[in-house]
Amino acid sequence: MPFCLMPVPLHQIQQLEQRLESLKNEKHLLFSQLKKVLHQEDENRKRAQIKEQKYAYYATQHQWHISVLKWLLPSTIFMIIYKYS
Repeated sequence: MPFCLMPVPLHQIQQLEQRLESLKNEKHLLFSQLKKVLHQEDENRKRAQIKEQKYAYYATQHQWHISVLKWLLPSTIFMIIYKYS
C-alpha cells in the first residue's frame, strides 16, 4: 500500500506557523530570563566569596594581633613593674 500525504489546508498551515513563531518568542524570553538569573546568581556568588575573603583576612589579622599582644604583654608588665618599683 503506497504512502499518501493528505493535503493540509492553508489556514491550518498558517495557524501552525503562527504557533511556531509564538513558541520561538517564548523560547527567546525564557532564555533571556535564564541568562539574567544565572548572571545574578554569579554576581551573588562573587559578592559572597569577596565577603568571605574579607572576613578571613580580618580574622587572620585579629589572630595575629592577639598573638603579638600575648607575647608582648608579659614583658610589658614586667617592664612597668621594674620601672616603678
